[in-house]
Amino acid sequence: QRLRATQFLTPRNASGASQPRRQRRFLLLRWRFVFSGVICVPKYIGVYTTACLTRKQLENLVRQLLTADGEVRCEKAYASTTAGQLICVFAAPSKEAMETFQKQQGLVPEHLWRIDLESRDGEMANA
Repeated sequence: QRLRATQFLTPRNASGASQPRRQRRFLLLRWRFVFSGVICVPKYIGVYTTACLTRKQLENLVRQLLTADGEVRCEKAYASTTAGQLICVFAAPSKEAMETFQKQQGLVPEHLWRIDLESRDGEMANA
């Protein structure tokens, strides 16, 4: 279910009374996790060796990753058939969820990094 930012940032409660300062502070802290009106999920980059896969097998693997259901979502995949590498960008609630997803998909990562910062409009911002 999508959650709108306005659900967390209203300065008054349902009865119209002003919210206590502590509760307003909590709501502002919640705003850090809201981007474009939807609660954001941490991103991860995974690097995998695919040297033994044919192009068709690689295409099937990427299609499987992109269409997999569950709490982990593969947002983008990059592959090099000459280097035998697959790099994927995932959205996952935790590293444990990523590890479970990788086991289910039969992936053994060479590297797995959580992304904290990304560039937006030439500036570094929280991912």
